[in-house]
Amino acid sequence: MINPLTNLRLQSQVKQLKEVSKQTAEFLSWLKDHADLPEVPGIGSSLINAIEHNQNMANYFADFETNLKQQLKQNKEKKPS
Repeated sequence: MINPLTNLRLQSQVKQLKEVSKQTAEFLSWLKDHADLPEVPGIGSSLINAIEHNQNMANYFADFETNLKQQLKQNKEKKPS
């Protein structure tokens, strides 16, 4: 188990990572829709892979944040008041 202070710090960092991931998704979507991409073989599929990877990371951060919150809740339930 992670101690509560470390847990809260991790939650703060995960929140920042989720925000960066959201901004990255917005940029990659804009790039896909508006950028004048050069005619380089594979650049489109590379961009799609980057978008999918970014979405996977966003899902990972959301799951990690949920787990951290559940650990805090479990710690509070274990400690007698």
